[in-house]
Amino acid sequence: LLFAGYGIYYGMVEGVARAFVADLVTEDRRGTAYGLYHGVVGLTLLPASLLAGWLWQAISPAAPFFLGSGLAFVAMLGMMALIKE
Repeated sequence: LLFAGYGIYYGMVEGVARAFVADLVTEDRRGTAYGLYHGVVGLTLLPASLLAGWLWQAISPAAPFFLGSGLAFVAMLGMMALIKE
């Protein structure tokens, strides 16, 4: 049941992220932008998972979720400040 929920979430978020990347660059640089985006995401997933595992064991099972929600809030503020429509 949790994986089904994660699949629905990932399906909604991944399309939005790709559309956002496409909106940021010109059409001739779109492939490079997608490659850079997915490269950065891939390189950050391993240390993020290691940090989440360490927080889970060293502090509490709730700690990775609190860190994630705090970082998401900071990212939201950054996007609101930098992205103008």
